[in-house]
Amino acid sequence: MADIKAMFRSLPGVDKLLEVEAIEKLTKTVPRELVTRAIRDVLDEARASIGKGDIAELIDCEDIAKKAVDRVNHILSPNETSSGKDSKLSILMNILTGAKETIAVDSMANAVHLVLGSLKMSKDKDRERDHYILVPSTHLIHVNGLGYLEEMITAAELKIIEVGCTNRVHLKDLRKELAQSKQLVNSYNIAGILLSDKPNTKTLGFTKELNVAEVAELAREYKIPLIMVHWNGTTNDSSTSIKQYIGNGANLVISPTKFNLGGFEGAIVCGTSDAVLETLYSTVKMPPLLHKQLEDNLYEVLKSQSNKL
Repeated sequence: MADIKAMFRSLPGVDKLLEVEAIEKLTKTVPRELVTRAIRDVLDEARASIGKGDIAELIDCEDIAKKAVDRVNHILSPNETSSGKDSKLSILMNILTGAKETIAVDSMANAVHLVLGSLKMSKDKDRERDHYILVPSTHLIHVNGLGYLEEMITAAELKIIEVGCTNRVHLKDLRKELAQSKQLVNSYNIAGILLSDKPNTKTLGFTKELNVAEVAELAREYKIPLIMVHWNGTTNDSSTSIKQYIGNGANLVISPTKFNLGGFEGAIVCGTSDAVLETLYSTVKMPPLLHKQLEDNLYEVLKSQSNKL
């Protein structure tokens, strides 16, 4: 039996694996980022197996490469139906935006309703209490063809706490409300903070908007999720905006696919909030045909971005 340290040292690096003939051939037809993701996943599995003592011999570079090629082919298989972080949809969105997991929903209104409703379900001990969501007044907008955000929130049986005013909102407004909720004897349960971008609108005059990264830091301080409703974007490269929101600390981003990543009615929920995503997996269903179309469109987005590198 080989020494464990020697087995760890024997694992080839990503760059070396990309030079293997089978991998080089694959990268000519498949986006390099997807191949690299598959290699990293296989290497992670190998390290876990070595640590558990499931592997007794040194691992051959060709074996790792073969498993990576098989992984890519499995992901791209038209019959692939896995869910969670290992689904084709989640893997593509992870590469494009950094989201840990992604779920497809049949409409934007349902996506908002399900996400906000799941905030209550993920807090079992507080389920019978009223739940509130903090929303800046400037973010309670109406989107043509999709409706009023306020109506979507109340449909999820959450009460809205508006902060700021119609033309300005400060971080201190959010902090004051959060601090007050904890100080009261019968404290009320704030389930999260919701921000929304504003498509085709512009506020002039004496205005003040929030910095997403600062709001995310405040949400982490109070251990509540920050949810970003992303309405903006009319082109397939809007995955960049989702990436920025997640990079700035948003736990969940809700985005309509008909504007951003598809061309058909639907929505995606992506992010890093485990409790909410796990709850959503038990309830969310998207028509298989639309789900496949979304995956195909995301794959084309990834190929387009790869060609620009």
